[in-house]
Formats: sequence, C-alpha cells, structure tokens
Amino acid sequence: RRPAWAERIVDYAAGAAVALPQREQRITRSAREIDAAVNGTDPGPLLPAHGDFHGGNILVDVGPAGSRISGILDVDALGPGRLVDDLACFAGPLFVFAAVNPLNPALRSSAERFARAFAAETDPAALYSRAAAVALTLVAGAAGRGPEAAERTLAAAEDLLHRSRERY
Repeated sequence: RRPAWAERIVDYAAGAAVALPQREQRITRSAREIDAAVNGTDPGPLLPAHGDFHGGNILVDVGPAGSRISGILDVDALGPGRLVDDLACFAGPLFVFAAVNPLNPALRSSAERFARAFAAETDPAALYSRAAAVALTLVAGAAGRGPEAAERTLAAAEDLLHRSRERY
C-alpha cells in the first residue's frame, strides 16, 4: 500500500509555499486543517485502487453510439488503497480546473455532478477533505501558469475543505 496524496499533504504544502511564497502562512494553515480533516474521517476499507486516478489517466473512445472508457493509464501505483482516495484524486483537479477557468460554468457544473455521485458512494467529509488535499498539491504546478492560477487553485482547496465540514 502506498500513501494517498492526502496522507502527504504537509509535504506537498511545503512545495506550494515555495511556489507561492506570499501565501506561505495561508498554505501552511490550510495544509494543517486539511490534514486534521483527513485524519478525522473514516476512509473506508482497503480495496484494489489506482492510486493516481484522474481524468488524464482515462482513455475514452467516442463513437456514434456514445462514449466508453477504453483504457486506464499510469497503473504503477495500483494496489491496496481506498475508494475515497481514488475519487478525491479525480474530483480535486476538476474543482481546480473549474476555479482557474471561471468563465466556463460548465466546468463547475461537471465538478459538482461528479462530486455528488462520488459522495453518494463514500463518506462526503472524507471525500471533500481528501479532494482538498489533492487540490492543494496542485498549487505548485499552477504557479507555473502565474500567481492568479496558483491563487485560484489554493482557493479551490480551501473551498473543498469548507465542504468537508458541512453536515451530510
């Protein structure tokens, strides 16, 4: 079993703080709060898991009869894991993509639709706290596209953390 992204959030926050130094305190605080939220939820049982399940690792064939998944990439982390971590790994980047592209409301709608479906299959607090962790891991990469993208990515992580605290 490899640690999930959410289990390494404090390490990833250090990289985010280097990439966005003007927000170091905010990033560090968010990482601590996300870590506490992750550790305060039940992740569910160990199951076969991908370990890095996101849209970039899914191949889809689109044809006249519709779309179907035709393959899964990056299976080197395949092994024992948690369903909630795979689903959070998918949801977190969707919310980040929507946040850095605010002029496309369809992206936010898609992220919401996936999150609702995923929350129906897992503990919603576990899902959103882990999705917040995944989103925070993307801050450093977003900084390469400029401070505004990094700020929006950080805000998406904070929004997902807030959602993890809602009553379900």
